[in-house]
Amino acid sequence: MSFILRRISTTKTGKQIVRDQPLPGASITLGRDGGNTIHVADLAVNPQHATISSADGRHVRVQASEGLGFDLNGRTLDIADIDSAAGAELRFGGHRLTIAREGENIILLVERIDELSQSSKDVDEARAFSLAAVMPGRRMGAWAFALVVLLAFLVGPIWAWHSYRSVDVRPQGYHADKAWLSGPLSSAHASLKNDCQACHVDAFVAVTDKACVGCHTGEHKAMSASHADASTAMLLAARHPPGVGEKVLAGFAKAFNKPQGRCVECHTEHEGAGPMPPTPQKFCADCHDGMASRLKAAGFKVDVADAAISAPRIPNSAHSSARRRAPNRRARCPARGRWSIMTA
Repeated sequence: MSFILRRISTTKTGKQIVRDQPLPGASITLGRDGGNTIHVADLAVNPQHATISSADGRHVRVQASEGLGFDLNGRTLDIADIDSAAGAELRFGGHRLTIAREGENIILLVERIDELSQSSKDVDEARAFSLAAVMPGRRMGAWAFALVVLLAFLVGPIWAWHSYRSVDVRPQGYHADKAWLSGPLSSAHASLKNDCQACHVDAFVAVTDKACVGCHTGEHKAMSASHADASTAMLLAARHPPGVGEKVLAGFAKAFNKPQGRCVECHTEHEGAGPMPPTPQKFCADCHDGMASRLKAAGFKVDVADAAISAPRIPNSAHSSARRRAPNRRARCPARGRWSIMTA
């Protein structure tokens, strides 16, 4: 006599495949633990649920090991003696165990009949015991993350700006609009670190020349002979023709309301602590080399000496005066001699 474990699986086409496996010994175990002779992946089944034995090769004793019991003919039992020739059906969680006899062998047929106890062939215990069922799904998590980003980097900064827009000096501590800072202020503007509205007057509006001139009145007066009194159209006409990359950047700047021809294009801020970096000489030469011809072609009446052809003399009084007044804010220029721009 021997026990034979029979499993029946059904294909997608409805065909049943029967697999028999001889089980050695006169006593076998059934449970959720993988070490059992009959492994049942069902949370409603204990790890060591029952012992199945036969002393005479015909009668089968089924005895529960951990108190949950099993169902036989609609009754929940802890122990039962079954005649294999007559047969019987027992239920363990969502699985059915059918005991029958074929010749000298006792057939144990195990079938999954119920999904309510999570006894699925595709779900393993690690997944069944995880917290995935009570945690929010990926879509909900993505929406929650997007909401946090929106609150932290848009709503929060706007609220902080609006709350302190009429305050000259902000109190110490963290302010939400600091999330938009691209870097620390230079030493020239370090005193304004708690007064953002001194330069950033309006929300979503780029720093204007008016905000710069409000403090740099001396430099503006000294520069009036060249840059300061020139119109924006003239300053843009004086520049060298833009390349492909510069046209792309200019398109982005226009889309995000950053007009060209402003003071901050040469005198950049938030580049790091310490002195404000001087404007590179090449940046100055981009405008001053060949400027006269470009302005004339644009229709402006000019009286200009280009940097490339002027005599090597000390820069004009406008630039020199600006340097004496604000040594940390100056921008070097390779131009030699004096020049002036006359508007049409």
